[in-house]
Amino acid sequence: MSDKKVTTAEAQQSAESYVQCLTEAGLSGKYHYDPATDYWILIGDGEISYDSPDFRYMDLDPSTAAGKKLSEKIQATYSKKKGSCDAVFNPISTYLESHADWDSLAKNQYEATVDCIIGRVPSLNNAIDDSWPHDSDGLSKLSELISSHEKDLSSEDQTALTNCQTYYTTAPETFGVASKPLDQLTEQERKELIAKGQLSEQSQ
Repeated sequence: MSDKKVTTAEAQQSAESYVQCLTEAGLSGKYHYDPATDYWILIGDGEISYDSPDFRYMDLDPSTAAGKKLSEKIQATYSKKKGSCDAVFNPISTYLESHADWDSLAKNQYEATVDCIIGRVPSLNNAIDDSWPHDSDGLSKLSELISSHEKDLSSEDQTALTNCQTYYTTAPETFGVASKPLDQLTEQERKELIAKGQLSEQSQ
């Protein structure tokens, strides 16, 4: 920011550094960054990394007092760690946001989403109307289209099309170490997690 501007190359380098910061902070998740569709990097499905000492399964009923307390603690820890990286990169993201060509981004987002959708489920191409606006209104129509066909889609296709709408690709990049689903943990892994206080005994 020494020259008060950010080039496309600098933005790309900054995005990569931001992901590295999140990883080193002990976080994991999905992300997407393409200057054609994003003014700044998009982080999604974020959580505390499985190999972090701060990791803890959200394994208690969130409607109970203990579950609510655990949920708040996990969210606070995640927000604090992510916030430490956000604070460093905020000047860059703020600059990129204020200089973004929003009409161009919206058009590119729409077209990337369409390409992603029909690349995964070609039959939906016939249901996409060429007259739909290539902007946020068009994106809303694509979302409605997918919802109306949801019952005809496999769970894998549903996940892929959700990614299309969120990240403009069926396979977003990932960072950090994601946790296993609870039902895929081995008995030994459960015992080790309980011993470290990262899983409650009542989740067995």
